[in-house]
Amino acid sequence: MHEPGKQAPSIVPPGSGSVARIRNFTTVAKVRAEETGGLYSVLEHTLAPGYVAMPVHWHLRETKTLYVIAGIATMLIGKRVVTASAGTTVHLPMGTPHTFWNARPEAMLERDGKGPGEALRLLAVFAPGGLERYYAAVAALVPNGATPDVPSILEVSAVHGVEVEMLSLLDIIERHKVELA
Repeated sequence: MHEPGKQAPSIVPPGSGSVARIRNFTTVAKVRAEETGGLYSVLEHTLAPGYVAMPVHWHLRETKTLYVIAGIATMLIGKRVVTASAGTTVHLPMGTPHTFWNARPEAMLERDGKGPGEALRLLAVFAPGGLERYYAAVAALVPNGATPDVPSILEVSAVHGVEVEMLSLLDIIERHKVELA
């Protein structure tokens, strides 16, 4: 029985939720912080093959747990590169430097340097909640796949407690043959 003043139950069908699209990286808020009294948020990330989601970054306020729904996530966690296939859970305590990318299969890289691959899909749980507002704010700064406004993105990141190491992109892009989403 639902008690007055408590959060109401919700059901979010497949394909539903608040969408924040940042070029080749999409975040869909499945459960917003407002629905949990701020305790947590549940987001679904989708990343196209051949792209890194964002530079190395860390959250000053949130703990992040990722569950790989589909594809293979290559992750940089601290200084360690790991791969996580579907069904893998990765827990990132607050302050852990990290990023992830969706590498194209080697056979496709050798053949033509590009090509299709499986989209990477991750379920992300942030505690406390609210980071869905960060993704929406960044998406608003990169309309219709435009070139990112880096100073504004760094400003928005700071407001949301996300520290970003922009220079990390150079190494990741060169070493792992991916592009910024």
